[in-house]
Amino acid sequence: GQLGTDLVRLLGADACGLTHAQLDVTLRDSIAATLEAATPRCVINCAAYNLVDAAEAEPERAFAINAFGPRF
Repeated sequence: GQLGTDLVRLLGADACGLTHAQLDVTLRDSIAATLEAATPRCVINCAAYNLVDAAEAEPERAFAINAFGPRF
């Protein structure tokens, strides 16, 4: 997304940005495997479901991305 792209650009070589295709924040095993492989010093989660109208139509997906994903 826009925020993640801007942070990677700002942090340069110190950052490792991941796309939706590389990491599904709604899957605990995906997160664990990615973090284990990357061994980051810190994680900045920029993932968000921010389509307000669509979130009303699919609240489970919005909640999975915005609440459960960061909790994992």
